[in-house]
Amino acid sequence: MKKIGKVINITKEGHVTLSLLEMPRIGEELYTKTGAVAGRVSRIFGSVKEPYCSVKPSINQKILYTLIDDYLYGRG
Repeated sequence: MKKIGKVINITKEGHVTLSLLEMPRIGEELYTKTGAVAGRVSRIFGSVKEPYCSVKPSINQKILYTLIDDYLYGRG
């Protein structure tokens, strides 16, 4: 699995914000380090030098907060 980005925030709406290392595709599934599906990329924003993405989560809200400062991964 390829490291996509670092979890920097959980929004009020429950979406996960990543600071990107690699550019994912909209709709791409992202995974935790254990291989569990974390969610799908719903939006990419920010500048070319500092891109971010929003991930609509597929996991329990309580688990989301344990992911802050951790990385999410993509297949490929």
